[in-house]
Amino acid sequence: MNSQTYDVMPIKIKDRKINNIYYHKNILIKWTGKKIICLHNRIPSYCLECYGSKICAHQCIKYFCKKCKGTMVCRHGKNKMYCEECDGRYLCEHGVRKYKCLKCKGSGICEHEKNKYYCKKCGGRGICEHRRRKDRCYECRNWQNQNFENFIQLPKI
Repeated sequence: MNSQTYDVMPIKIKDRKINNIYYHKNILIKWTGKKIICLHNRIPSYCLECYGSKICAHQCIKYFCKKCKGTMVCRHGKNKMYCEECDGRYLCEHGVRKYKCLKCKGSGICEHEKNKYYCKKCGGRGICEHRRRKDRCYECRNWQNQNFENFIQLPKI
C-alpha cells in the first residue's frame, strides 16, 4: 500500500500546482492548470471508478439512463434531442440530424453534397494520403497494425 500523503486541494487557483495530486472530496484528483481530472484522466463526477456524482446505480450517466428515467430521456425511451415524435432539437423538418441533412444544407455537408469528413475533393479529415477513407485503407491500417505489434509482445502459439 502506498504510504504517501497528499495535500488537500487549495481553494484558490493560484495556490494550486500544475500536475500535482491533491485529496479532494474523498478522492485523489490532479490539477492540470485548466481543469480538475481524476487519476483515470476523466472528470471526477463522470468517472465510474471514482463513484462520480453524475453516475447512477446502473453505471450510466444519470441524465441519459432509461431505467432511472433521466431528464434527457423522453416518454418514448429515446434521447429527447433526437426523438422524432417529440420534435427533437437536433432534428430538421425531414427527420434527419440537422448537420447531416442534404436538403437543409447542414453544416456537415460540403459544397459537393457529401459528408465533409469523407469528401475527397474537399480533403476531408477522414481521407488518408492514399486518397481513401482512413477506416477502409489497407495500407494505413496495415501500418498501424505493424506499429502496434512493436509495442505489445504477442504470445507465440
